[in-house]
This record gives sequence, C-alpha cells and structure tokens, in this order.
Amino acid sequence: MEDEPVLEMNRYVEEEKSKKKVSFTETIMPFDKPEFKPGANEMGASEEMFQQMFMDPMMKDLNRHVQANTDILDKISKDMEDQRKQRLKDRQTSHIPEALKGGGQEMKEIMNKVEDLILFGNAEEVQEEGTVAVKAEKSSAKLQELDSHARAALTAHSLSAYVSTLDEAHLKTFTTKIVSDCELWLSRLFRFGDSSVVYHEEEMDGLVKICRLAMYQKYPKYPTEGFEALYSRPPVIYVSASAKPGVTNYLCLQLGLPLSCICTVPVVTRNGAVGRMNIDVLENLIRDDIAAAKTPVMLVCFAGTPLTGQVDNLDELQDICKRKSIWLHVEGNTLATLTMFSVPTSLQNAKCGDSMTLAIGRWLGIPGLPYCTLYKTNDPALVIAAGLNTFNSQLKLNCLPLWICLQSFGHDGIVDRVKSSCDLAEALYKGINEMTTIKQYSIEKKEEEDVKGIKDLIFKAISALVVFEIVTPNIVFQYAEDGEQTGIQIAPYSTNVEEEEEPEEDQNAVYYDALNMWLGETMQMECPKLNFQIVKLEKEGICLRFAPLECAQVKGIKPEDVEESIVKLKDQINILDATVGQRDKFRACVDQQKNLKLIEMPKWAGLGVVQYLPESCVNHSDHLSHKPRHEINTVNIELVKKLKATDTAFSLGRLENELACVKFGLITDDTDVEELIDHVMKCGKEIEESSRYFEALADLIKQGITIANEDLKKESEEKLQQEGVLRQVPLVGSLLNWWSPPPKDQIKGRTFNLKSGTMASTETTYKYHMQVQEETHSKEKDKKAKTNLFLKGDSQTEPTSPSTKTAQEIRIELQHESTSPTSKTPPEKR
Repeated sequence: MEDEPVLEMNRYVEEEKSKKKVSFTETIMPFDKPEFKPGANEMGASEEMFQQMFMDPMMKDLNRHVQANTDILDKISKDMEDQRKQRLKDRQTSHIPEALKGGGQEMKEIMNKVEDLILFGNAEEVQEEGTVAVKAEKSSAKLQELDSHARAALTAHSLSAYVSTLDEAHLKTFTTKIVSDCELWLSRLFRFGDSSVVYHEEEMDGLVKICRLAMYQKYPKYPTEGFEALYSRPPVIYVSASAKPGVTNYLCLQLGLPLSCICTVPVVTRNGAVGRMNIDVLENLIRDDIAAAKTPVMLVCFAGTPLTGQVDNLDELQDICKRKSIWLHVEGNTLATLTMFSVPTSLQNAKCGDSMTLAIGRWLGIPGLPYCTLYKTNDPALVIAAGLNTFNSQLKLNCLPLWICLQSFGHDGIVDRVKSSCDLAEALYKGINEMTTIKQYSIEKKEEEDVKGIKDLIFKAISALVVFEIVTPNIVFQYAEDGEQTGIQIAPYSTNVEEEEEPEEDQNAVYYDALNMWLGETMQMECPKLNFQIVKLEKEGICLRFAPLECAQVKGIKPEDVEESIVKLKDQINILDATVGQRDKFRACVDQQKNLKLIEMPKWAGLGVVQYLPESCVNHSDHLSHKPRHEINTVNIELVKKLKATDTAFSLGRLENELACVKFGLITDDTDVEELIDHVMKCGKEIEESSRYFEALADLIKQGITIANEDLKKESEEKLQQEGVLRQVPLVGSLLNWWSPPPKDQIKGRTFNLKSGTMASTETTYKYHMQVQEETHSKEKDKKAKTNLFLKGDSQTEPTSPSTKTAQEIRIELQHESTSPTSKTPPEKR
C-alpha cells in the first residue's frame, strides 16, 4: 500500500517520455538571432507568447499530476483509516459468533445452510468439503411425505405466529374461540365429558402438572407453607412398573419430592401377557402407607403400557381410587381406540378417571401437534396454581394446528387412521401366531370354556355380540424354544420375589437373547419401513416390538408391507430353527475331535465357538506358555482366513485370555454339521503342517546363518595370519601393499540350499559368474536308495539322467573352453 505513490510517479514519467514534446531550443530560437531586435511591445508579446506556449501547459500538467498524487495519498489515508476501524471493530466483536457478524447474510445462503443441515446433519462439514459427490455420499436423511392434513398443520404453525400480531382484544376473542372448541371436541371424541385441556410439548409435563394439582387438593396449605405442609403426612404417588424408565426421577425433580414419595407397583404375567398392574399388591401398599402416616395422592396406570401395550384393570383401579380418594391418571396408546364407534370393553372405565394424556399427533401421523392432557376439576384457583391454565393469549395459540387438523380429518378420518393401525397389528399377530417358536407377550390368551348345553352356547353368542375386544396396538414377541406359556407369574419387579437362578438356564437365556438381538437387527435392515424396535423386558429378555400407532401413519405402512415382513420373518426363523436344532449335534461332533476345543460363549448368536489345538497343545491346553499360545493364535487366525474364503459365516473371536478362536455363524437346513467339522479339521491340519514346515525351515535357516558366520570368521582369521599384522596397520599396510602387492582377493560368501539344507561357498559363483550346485552327496544318496530298491528284487535297471552334470564336470568343461578359445566344437551331450 505504501509503494503505490511511487509506482504512480514512475508511471507518469514513462508516459511523459513517450509523448512527443516541443524542443526548448525550437521554442526560443527566433529570439537568439542577433539581427532581431524587438521593441518594447514586441518584448511583451514574446513573453506572453512564451507564457502561453511553455509555462501554461507545464503548470497545467504539474497541477494535474499533483492532484492525482494528492488523490492517491487521500485514498491511502482513507484505506488505512478503514483498516484501523475494522481492526477496532473486530476486537470489539471478537465474542460474537462468525455467523452473526456483520449486517446479516442473504436469505438464499441461509436457506441453503438449512437444507444441508436437514439432509446431511452437519452443514459446516458439507460446506468445507463442498463437492456434489460428497453430498451424495452423505445424503441419508429423508423427510416424511406430507399429506393435505399434515400440510395444513404446518401452515397453522406459521399462522399462529402471524395471528399473534393482532391487537390484544381481537387476539383474546380469537384465542377463546379456538380453545373452547378444542376442549369440547376432545372431550367428546375421547368420551371424557366436562373436562378441561392443557397442551404441552414434553410428554411428561402434563403428568407433572396433574401431580401438582392432586397435591394441592390433598394439602390445601401446600401453596403457602411449602414442604412444611407435607412433613406430618408425606405424599405417595403410585406408578406402575411398566412405566418408561426415568419417570420417577423426573417427577421427583419437577415436584421437589424425595424418591421415597414414589412407590413402584409391580406387574404380573397372566396367560402370556406381560405388564399388567398387580391389584393385590397395590392394595397392600396403600394399606401399609396409610398405616405409616402417609397420604396416598395419585395413581398412574396405563391403557396400553409403553412396551407391551397391556391395559390395566381399570374397573378395579377406579374402585380403589374412589374408596381411598386417590387421583387416577391414565396414559397409553390404547386410549386412541376411545374415538372408535364401539369402545373396547377393557377401556370402558378409562373415561371414569380423573385425567388422561393423549398423543394425538403421533396417533394420526401429524408432525408438530402438542400433547393433550384432559382433566376434571371444579377449582379454577388450583388449576392456575398448578400451571394448567394461563392468561397469555399467545401461549394458548399452540392449539391452533390441532383445531385445524380435527376439522380437516373429521370423526370418520380419525377412526379410519386408528383402525388401520390396529388392523396392521392384528395382521402381524396372526402371522406370528402360526410360528411355533415365536412367543408373544402383548395379547392375553383366552381359555375356551367347554359348552355344556344350549344355555351356555346362547350365552356365549350373546357375549360375543355385546363384548367388543380389539387387538392391542402393540405387538411384542421373541424367538424362544417353547411358544406356550400358561399360568400366573409374578414379575421380578416386586421386592418379595425370590430369584432362583441356575447357571444352565442363565446361559440358555443369554444365548436366546443373542439370537433375538440378531433377529431384531436383521428385521430392521430387511424391513426398515415397519420400524421394528429391540426392547428388553425385565424377565423375558430381548424382544421385538411393533407399534403401528406410533409409526404407521408417519411411515406410510400398508398391509402389503406387513405381509412382506411376515415372509421375511419366517425365513429368518427357519435359519434360527436350523441353528438351534443342530447345536447339540455340533457340540457332540466337536467333542469327538481331540484337536477341537468347545468354547462356551453364550452371547454369540451362532452355531457355536471352537478353538483348534495343534498336536503339541492337545494334552496340556489349560496351562500354556508363551510359545504354545503364539502357535494356537497363529493357527486359529489362519484357519479363520481360510474358512472365510469359502463361507462368510465364520469369524474370528478372542477369549478373555487373548487366545484366538473360530466362531461358527448361523446355518440353514441343508447344512451338514459333520461335513462342516471335517472341513474345519482338514483345513486346520493343513495349516498346522505348513506352520511346522515353516518353523523347521526357520530353525534350519538360523542354524545355517550361525554356521556361515563361524566359517566367515575363521576365513578372516586365516587371512589375517597369512597376510600378517603389519598389513592391517593403515600407513604401514599401504606401504607394504605398494612394495609387495598381496594376491587379489576373491569375494567369498556362503549360500544356503533350502531344498537340501546344505551350506556352500560362493567362490565358484563369483569365479564362473554362474551358480553351480554341488550334487555329489545327494546323487550318492539317490544311488544308494536305488541300489537298495534293486537289491529288494526289482528287476529294472537304474535309469540314467541325460541332463544331470556334476559340479566337477562343469568345472572341467569351463576350463577346457578357456584353454581352447578357437575350438568351436560344442560339448558332447550325454
């Protein structure tokens, strides 16, 4: 920047040189003539003429260039001042993020960033890499295809923000109409009359507010006295053991209560269905808490547990809560069936509770809809104190998308969506019910009663018409040995259940958990649209869960997709059946092989795990030193590589002692286990023999290197003795070598024959410039062996090799060629 004036001046000089200027001598030449004598007037005219012709143009040029230089200096000064201001601004805004600096970005650039963030997850990394190919590789996200109802909901979100700009009086009137309509429609749709609604974004926020309202009803002084009102009789909130993990901790943190105020009610397993609340244990817990000077406040039960979709006995729970003055709160996906024309029998008493939480957006597949909690109370002051109502009109507008969607669907549209999800669950249940090795835990098996007469037959037919039952929207199943399960079993949630564990049963349960984990991962890859979830039940272990009410409308699942998944599930079950059926035979075949050791690895979902033992490690495989351990690892690693070249079902495993082993994967019905074991043994033997050969060869090479070093050392000592010590001294040695040159050294070394295992000198190689193999000893050995064969009675004569030559014969031929250079007769062939 500082060199710019200099460059400008140099450029000006060059331009002036290039111009054609009037010579100074030509301008003043007429005045230098001696015969010209101008007068006074003539002298003034000449000066004026000189001024016009020379001084004026020069001054104009000078002024122009001075102005140009002044402008350049002003520009430099202005740039320096701008840079100084920019440095000052950078220091003042150093704490501001880079994306927010300056006067804002273009909207097009911002939307491109949003698009990259949606599709690729990290927009900054994509922008750095920049290429279209990289974007194509990273593109994995896929947005949901929106129908007209979902698009209306998204429009309503923007509309609610725009409507909030109305004046306060008009906005209050608009909001009151929207809120009152939603309360009326939801209470009628879900048969929960005379109820109010609170909307919330987090699923458990409604439960927290309802708990606070129930505590305000039980403790009137709690809003003013705080924890002192709870000290004399601490509150107790009963939560089913089937609730989602973290519910108890979340309630305690939000309400400021200790964990002792939350009581977990155990569940039972009845006729194959898991997760229903144990009524008898609940009554005992309530009785004990009352006796311990505690106050039962609230009971949280489920109409569709989060995992298995079981419906608690709402009739008995409602009776208990009325007798003990306990608030009854109901949650679950099965509440969606309350909108249907006929309510299921198990949900008849759900509308008699005190509150319920609904996930309408998830059930209908509409993004962005808030959760709704319906509740019944007659005290508006407690409602405001518990945070269930607000006077802020803008906050009440979050129900506008719901108001639009309910009218867009209509009752028939809502029923159709709920019924289609239930039909998908029923179709999957019928498909897995035909598989004997599949055990399901979501539907209770009904025991059919014997019909003794016409009266029982008529009563049964009437019951079938009156009682309406529906398949639970959740299907939970697992692969097991026996698909039948009867009787009543207390789940291990209760503290008084004695656990009796047997090692064999535990290993078997761990093995089946591994199989179900593999089955779940395979089904997730084969059928990504159905959104199979891998869940773990407390007692039953790893299971697969399909909940169409949570994903069917979002994913667009159709009955054809369920039928396709059933076919793929049967294929995978056939593989598991073949593997489990051949597992005992596999273990028996492994026990018969002394070189194979069976490894117990229950977490491996496959046929089994073995370890190949070399012959030197068979009898003492328990206590191994470093060398045998290295040999076992080498053989097993090479064995796995060789087996994987033919079948990818094999894999390498590591034990706790870092020893390698061979893992056998899943097999099909046409797999012969005995042939498989024989193939493994054959490959193991080949690898073991080759490893032994290489080990022996390595030892032989080491011995050859030792011998060669000793020979070379002896030769160097002999050379030192022959030449004398003086030749090794630097100055004296060079003088002696000049006075009496030593014989020319021949490069000597050693060569090792891998075939015969013999060591030889390289003197002949460097002398004749070719490799000459000494075969005298080997030839004599062959002759002796052949002679022994002939002595045993073989009548054949010893065959001769016409191309075999000894080293001595080759040496003689070469010497003969060197002494007779003119001889052109080729050597005689033998």
